[in-house]
Amino acid sequence: MRSSVARGTAQTSHVREFKLAAEAAGARVRSATSDEVDDLLVSYEAGSLEGGIGYSSDLLRVLGRQIPTDRTIRPFTWISRGRLGIASTGTVLVAERLAEDRICALLSTQHVLVVPSDRIVATLDQTAGSVRALLSAGLGYVTFTTGPSRTSDIEKVLTLGAHGPAQLDIILVEGWEPHDD
Repeated sequence: MRSSVARGTAQTSHVREFKLAAEAAGARVRSATSDEVDDLLVSYEAGSLEGGIGYSSDLLRVLGRQIPTDRTIRPFTWISRGRLGIASTGTVLVAERLAEDRICALLSTQHVLVVPSDRIVATLDQTAGSVRALLSAGLGYVTFTTGPSRTSDIEKVLTLGAHGPAQLDIILVEGWEPHDD
């Protein structure tokens, strides 16, 4: 019993550290329970600007939703499943089976990542086994995402969204245990 309390405390600490690091990198971090996820995602749908909203096929499958056949090529908002978070950097590991899901995430203006809060690890070193397992399972499009896209290459002026989404929202979901492939 004592070890589970210590593990829970460490996990709470990792989540707190993750939120601080992700926000420092420019992401907006929200917390939700598994019961609140659908309503929160509907709020993104309702607030989506011109250009629409899209979901990764993996996230739709996990949520039990139909995968549409007519996808928007460049939606304003793209919502993906984050496999795990790295507390020290505020980074989210995303792994997609389909190239079009990865491309849509990179072409969107706003990327929303839904991540189970109990899958926050302390450091990048702790992700190696997960990356190997995801690649073995056929999820070949693995991306580590830290904050919105930013560059200062153009005339040394900070530009958001030049090489990817200008906004990154992360939803940490407590009590959400999607089944893995």
